[in-house]
Order: sequence, then C-alpha cells, then structure tokens
Amino acid sequence: SCGAGCLDEAVSFRGLISEDSPPGARACVPATPSPETPIKRVAVGYLHACLIDAMDRLFCWGANSSGQLGIGDNVNRNRPTLVSLGGSLRAVDVSAGPAHTCAVVRNGSNFDVRCWGDNASGQLGNGTRDPATTPVVAGGTQGARQISAGGEHNCALIADGTVKCWGSNEEGELGQPLSTEIALMAMQVPGVENALQVSVGGQDGLGTPGMERERHSCALVENTAMARNDVWCWGSNDLRQLGLDDVSARGPAPLPESVMPGTIVQISAGERHTCAVDGADGRLWCWGLNAGDAEGGTLGRPAASGRDGQGPATIDSMMPVLAQTDPMGEAPPIQTLSAKQVYRCFIAMEDGAPYCFGRESSDRLGSGMGTDLFQPTRVSVPMGMGFIQVAAGSTFACALPDDDTMPFCWGANDDGQLGRAISGETSSAPDRVAACD
Repeated sequence: SCGAGCLDEAVSFRGLISEDSPPGARACVPATPSPETPIKRVAVGYLHACLIDAMDRLFCWGANSSGQLGIGDNVNRNRPTLVSLGGSLRAVDVSAGPAHTCAVVRNGSNFDVRCWGDNASGQLGNGTRDPATTPVVAGGTQGARQISAGGEHNCALIADGTVKCWGSNEEGELGQPLSTEIALMAMQVPGVENALQVSVGGQDGLGTPGMERERHSCALVENTAMARNDVWCWGSNDLRQLGLDDVSARGPAPLPESVMPGTIVQISAGERHTCAVDGADGRLWCWGLNAGDAEGGTLGRPAASGRDGQGPATIDSMMPVLAQTDPMGEAPPIQTLSAKQVYRCFIAMEDGAPYCFGRESSDRLGSGMGTDLFQPTRVSVPMGMGFIQVAAGSTFACALPDDDTMPFCWGANDDGQLGRAISGETSSAPDRVAACD
C-alpha cells in the first residue's frame, strides 16, 4: 500500500525504481491530489509547476535540479508531489521562478512567505545565499497575502497595502538604491501604499548566454484620492517596460513612478514588458519589448518601426485572427492574464477559453500551428470547457478549468513539467495533469 500516495510505473527513470528492478515494477509516489479534490490555483515556472488544492495543500512537479519542487531532494517528478510545509501551515498563494518557488502560507491568523530552490542572489529571503530543497522562512514577510517570483528576486503584497521585495537589486528591481546590490531578507518598497497586487518580470532562461536577467517589478495601487487604480513600476527600463520613454533604470531614486492610471484590475510583468487588464471593458494594454515585424509584434501591434512601446498601447483594434471569435474583429474581453518571456496568455470573458500570442517556442502557445502568433489565438482546449486561470511559463503553460479539476498543460515536457506519465516530448495539445489513478 502507498498510503496517501499512488502507484506509478512511469517514474522509474527518475530514480524512484532502481535499474535492477524487473520490467513493470511500480513505486510509491508521494501523495498527489485526488481527481476529486478541487484545485484552487496553478503556478508555472521555467521547467516546473505547482498547484494548491481545496485543502490548502501545495503540490509541485517537473524539474528539480535546484530543489525548486521543495520535496527534500533534487529528483525530477512528472506528477504533482506534496510539499511538506510543516505543522498546520496552509498554502494561500504560490509563484514559481526559473529555479525557485515561493508560497504565502497561513498558520491560523498568521501569514508569511516560505521559499525553496536556487538562492544564488538571496531570492529565498532567509538571510543566506545557500540553496534549500525544503521550504524556509523568508524574513520580514509577516502579513503577506500574495507573492510574485521572478528570475532572481521576489515581491510580496502585505496585508497593510505595502510591498516588500528581496533578492537581486542590480537594476533597482527591489525599489531600493543601486548601492543595495542584494537583499537577503524582505525590504519595503518606499512610496508604494494601498497596493492591490504585485507582479515581477520573470522567466529569463536561467542564465542562458545572450539572455538578460529580468529586472523590473510592478504593483497595482489603489488611488483613493482619484477613485482609480494606478500601475506603478520600478527597476530596469531598457526596453521601456516601466512605460516611460526614458530608458534609464529606476534605482537611485527608488520611488516607483505611476505609468498608467485607469480602471485597471490586473497586471502581469513579463520578460522586459508589462501588460494590464482594463476592468471597464476587458481590453489588454501592454508596453515594453515588442519583438516582431510589420505583420505584428509581441505586444499585439506592428513592430515595423523597430521601436519598442513607449507607453501603454491598446491592442484591441488589430486582431484579424480573432474575427472568428468576435464579429467586430476585436480581441475578446479579458478575464485574467499571465505574461512571461515574449508571449502572454489570457482567459477570455466571452467563451472562458485560454488564448495565447507572442513568440512560439516548444509549442507553448498551444495553437498547434507551431508559428509565432501576434494576435491572440485560442488554445486547443476542449470546446465548451471554461477556465478561470492561466499560467504562462518559459517553455510551457497551464490553465485551470472552472470545474475545479486538475489543470491542463501544454508545451515543453523535458523534465515532466506537463505532469504526464511520459516525459520528454513537447505537446501543443493541452491535456490534464495526472493525479492518482
């Protein structure tokens, strides 16, 4: 008997069954979510993913070379595996970086952040730069309600409306002067109050040559005086991801600068670009990196000029591909958004389906076309099925159905990050993450 776990013969190549075991040998996999257990949230990193179920338990799967699964070893898993948070701790929120993971946890009325995995830049927040294969406390994060993990830094939304960040501050992404190169524990971002959400730029290739680390952060802030929500960003602005024409970093003057007032309800910071959803009409606004050509750019508008977006630019009038979805030829109103690298995905209000657009790589756009898409295109999920959340990672993405069942994932599967019985091949066809049979 496996107790709370399940039997699986497909994990033998991950070291759970020895090479000397007979063909068809089966091993106990640590506890995985039951197909009947509702799922509340999914998070996607570079080569791994995590989810929170209705029992507030946290599970992760995929690559684990840096201990980013939080399960006490460095062995990859191709099924969701329980992360032991310790004691009576319950998971509230989770965010996956390239090689580390952070979660907001609750113990009664007390909240803080726990992190694990790579810690080269102090992104675990525990006062050291040593990696950890199990959750450690991120110092100074008491009262946290939401977490966003980036390449080498993280930011947390605190219950009092402040924002705290830690890790690398090379371009001022922590909101601190550049003289503070690294923060090994959480530091409050000066000037940010009444914050509603925080998002940091993420997924940058784990130090891949020629790929710059992502170094900007944003917060959605309630402007009570003007009865509106503002978007504030700080850190690197080399491609105008802060929404400002001046490309200098915002580090020495640490106060973030408001870049987009309005009825914004959600923000998502990607690789050197930022996007926001307007709650008044569901339109998507993006600014920053706009790789592409005269046919379209990754912001959903032409990039023939070769110049990246100076400020927010609506993309709702340049969507000929979506004419099949909307008779007016406009992008469908957006319900929820996730931006990573040079692509982004969202859930459309009208049909509840996930749509993706941007640069194609490893079938992460989920369209089955295998090409770059500069207009939002429906992911090939089952027709008629609704979704409530989408999470875009560097090489793959996942979407959570509105019936609270296991998420669908698509894209690269080198390290079992799609949560399927067999790892190795990419897939443009979304399929459910496997749970206990």
